[in-house]
Amino acid sequence: MTRNTASKASHDDTTLPSTGAQCAAYALKSAGITKVFALCGDHVNSLFHAVSATGIEIVGTRHESAAVQMADGWARATGRPGVAIVTGGPGHTNAVTGAAVAQYAQSPVLVISGQAPKARRERGGNQSLHQANIMRPVTKWAAEAEDGTGLRELVTRALMVAKSDTPGAVSLSIPVDVADSKVDALLDAAPTIPTTAFWQQVSRAPLAPSDADLDAAVKALHTARRPVIVLGGNPFQHACCDLLETAVRRLGMPTFTNGHSRGVVADDGKTCFGFARARFNKLFSEASEADLWLVVGTAIDYNIASVVSRSATVIQIHHDPKQIGVGRLPTHALVGGSATTIDALANALPTTPEIWDAWRARFQAGYLAQTAYWDRKTEEASRCGEGIHPASLCAVLRQYWTADTTLVVDVGDFINWPRAYFPALSPTRYMDGGALGNLGGALPIGIGAQIARPEQPVWVFIGDGGLGFYGWELSIAAEHALPLKVFVGNDRAWGTEKRLQRNSYETDIACDLPAIRYDRFAELQGVRGLHATDHSQLTSAVTELMAHEGPCLVNLETMQLAGRPYAETP
Repeated sequence: MTRNTASKASHDDTTLPSTGAQCAAYALKSAGITKVFALCGDHVNSLFHAVSATGIEIVGTRHESAAVQMADGWARATGRPGVAIVTGGPGHTNAVTGAAVAQYAQSPVLVISGQAPKARRERGGNQSLHQANIMRPVTKWAAEAEDGTGLRELVTRALMVAKSDTPGAVSLSIPVDVADSKVDALLDAAPTIPTTAFWQQVSRAPLAPSDADLDAAVKALHTARRPVIVLGGNPFQHACCDLLETAVRRLGMPTFTNGHSRGVVADDGKTCFGFARARFNKLFSEASEADLWLVVGTAIDYNIASVVSRSATVIQIHHDPKQIGVGRLPTHALVGGSATTIDALANALPTTPEIWDAWRARFQAGYLAQTAYWDRKTEEASRCGEGIHPASLCAVLRQYWTADTTLVVDVGDFINWPRAYFPALSPTRYMDGGALGNLGGALPIGIGAQIARPEQPVWVFIGDGGLGFYGWELSIAAEHALPLKVFVGNDRAWGTEKRLQRNSYETDIACDLPAIRYDRFAELQGVRGLHATDHSQLTSAVTELMAHEGPCLVNLETMQLAGRPYAETP
């Protein structure tokens, strides 16, 4: 299959841009952008050619939202801004969901949209929209370019906004007449940005909070009997993950990780005890007895706030002061870098209270009990008579799981089993739809992450409903010969809604889906397809999938109404 990418044209770095599109492309190149994810269209043809001429690779996609979500996956894997280019009008509106996912996931993504000529905006022009107004509610910043000469500054500013403070999505619309306009090269003859120093500067967090704030936090820690740490947010915000993990382990407080910071402190059952979400981790529910919470690098969102008692002391640490107090006002706020602040607290508490040891031991025992739960659930699943239980899949995959494996999960009951089962062992290896809970996005996010890490395993877990959104993006995995592994839980239903409707109304409406062989659908696109109908076929299918060097999808006929792990009711 021919790869769907633009050729990497040779270019002369000394050649100054002469059009608006070339100014934009020059800015991307100067900022160290090496790949963009894009879907061509009338409004961006000149931008495509300008970007390609700089040597930046263009990865073509089948849907605009998929292009944005591939850029999102790339950004989560690398820490550098991901860039998507889409056409204007419906191309821009298609990209809105992808931008919202990146924004809620705190992922630095720049969406560059073409746009109809400025003169058409109020004259009934074809595909003429006020595009920035559409994007503003779901991004950090949205703008529309007014002239070609300023595009270099505007693109650079957009990348900086996407990466700085709390990262997120940024939208920049470029009208086609602005992109094609001639510019004065002398006005744009600024020196190239030194990319390493540029992104270090943008990412730099305050070194430490004030001495007074630190002293107040230390006093609170001295009086705590049952303290807990929740570490969340974007892992690249923490500046130095190694220092942070060492400091957290020195403190010795039971620790949970949330969002894309899963793995910054590895789940080991000694200090870190997994996901900071009660729905997928019973141990986190038990943390409701904590009398002090150290919330690091994240807002006190609904997942955390639902477990924190009103009487508990809350110390929130964040390098972005705008995140302090979101969801709940903390007792103490420390504005500073996560790693340096936790290290300072650990230095101030060289000896932790003995009572913390007993408190931590409770979680260590609970962690072992969860292992027993999974062994029991796997044994029960192996005897189920209707299709494959997701727990059986997790058990078979356990031998292949490593610290280098990236787990990308979609939405639905099927994916909740691997979400809860596999421990987070390394930073930036856990990805999902973020707080937006986007259905179907796991596939393009996984493709973006796999392009960023072509030599490391990336596993995508998605249901048959979710695959219907961006299933044709499998062709990108084939075109790039990516070693992506896709696990499709095919229960022939919108499984979560079927379960919820039956629990509430004793019946379900419009929840059934046709029985489709998605392995054959994958084969149409050049992806190896495998099929397993019951537990007896599962091990051989997984073995073959893992042995295949290129992209591979396994269509698993899973049982309906398997529910989610740790649920007391189906």
